[in-house]
Amino acid sequence: MIKHIQSSFPILVVILLLMTSCSKNASVFIDSQGNEFATKKVYETVKGLKDSSLNYAMVFPENYTGKELLPVLFLLDPHADGSFPVKKYSELANKYNYILVGSNVSRNGLSSALLQKHVRGLLGEITSRFKVDNKRLFVGGFSGGAKLAIMFAVQIPEFIGAIACGGSLPSANSGEPQYYYVGIVGDKDFNYLEMRQSFGIYDQYGFDYTAVVFDGKHEWPPVETFEMGLIGFEIYSNKIKRKELSKEWLEELKQELITRAKNMADEGKIIDQYEILQQTKRWFYGLSSVTEIQKEINVLSQSRVFGQQLQQRQLLVKQELKLRMEFIKAIESRDFVWWQTELGKISKGNQNSTEKTLVKQRLLNYISMASFMLVKNDLNDEKLDNALDKIKIYELVDPLNPDVYLMYAKYYLLMNNHGQMKLAYAKAKDLGFNTKNYRNDTFWKDLMEVN
Repeated sequence: MIKHIQSSFPILVVILLLMTSCSKNASVFIDSQGNEFATKKVYETVKGLKDSSLNYAMVFPENYTGKELLPVLFLLDPHADGSFPVKKYSELANKYNYILVGSNVSRNGLSSALLQKHVRGLLGEITSRFKVDNKRLFVGGFSGGAKLAIMFAVQIPEFIGAIACGGSLPSANSGEPQYYYVGIVGDKDFNYLEMRQSFGIYDQYGFDYTAVVFDGKHEWPPVETFEMGLIGFEIYSNKIKRKELSKEWLEELKQELITRAKNMADEGKIIDQYEILQQTKRWFYGLSSVTEIQKEINVLSQSRVFGQQLQQRQLLVKQELKLRMEFIKAIESRDFVWWQTELGKISKGNQNSTEKTLVKQRLLNYISMASFMLVKNDLNDEKLDNALDKIKIYELVDPLNPDVYLMYAKYYLLMNNHGQMKLAYAKAKDLGFNTKNYRNDTFWKDLMEVN
């Protein structure tokens, strides 16, 4: 995997600019039905022409005239907020000449049949309404949206690639996927191990794919990190002869990756060096010689230091999985005092080991996520005493998470204690609660109505 690549490629940014045509001012064009659209402008809400249930956000690159055949990347947010990723990555749309489309309908909790119907409808709408490259259609998502992106890449043959951010589905054990897979995950994400497992399956069977790890938790990745997914798509498109890339650009990129691997070696990060070399081999296999890279990989994999670091990482993974299971049971069975003691032990863990620190942070994030789900279930079932016990644990683990205080507010609402409910809701807002994330979740409907 390529980790923190954005901060280690000062030349790469310049190289990437060579991929785009000269900048033009934003302009106006007409869709197939005579409607006017502007380039570079983020449209937060666009309604379907024929299907009124379609609702999406989108942005066009500045040099689009409505006549070019440009690739499209459909983005799926778990909260049905398509404008969020479209806004976040709009500069990449400009740099790589992509049209970005974000669904305002697709979200966690909807049936797979309804979601597939929606995405197929969205696909038909965009390809008929705008001039696009029908041979370069991609889908991407975050968290639950990442799992949907993989599912739709499997089910809908028009999609030739999927970017899965912070979420994955079990990969096929045999037969190369008929789409290009990009996996992006934060090193503190509670889904990190699941993503690692997917990467391992692809490695085991020698499939071509892109994997990127960034410094972060469960979130849409930074722009510079997400950009690596688009680079993966560009290289894949070149390999299958759907876009031609400059040989000079490819060689510059290859050399930058090799330099990055050497820097990792100088820092003693042998596994990171190994993973960068593996990614370089995957990207450039079939495009240029990877013989020397393969030789370096072979030597590295036989080294004593590599073996030691790999063994240590595998041991930590086993420990992390074991602790996960224990803590999930403990949320249901252990009291608040026990949790105070155990979390104190975690916080006092080895601070000199980066890997152990990341394990600690992922465990806390995992407990936070599990607490959220378990509290929600208890409140739904009106098991209010059980819910309150779990909310207290949730607060202990993740005290700055606004969802903790939303749960308190929901609890107090069900207890008819409107004074405490208002205080908890206000604290959630102070900590950054965004109502957009919950506008389509019926669980919060009664709470939103009284606030």
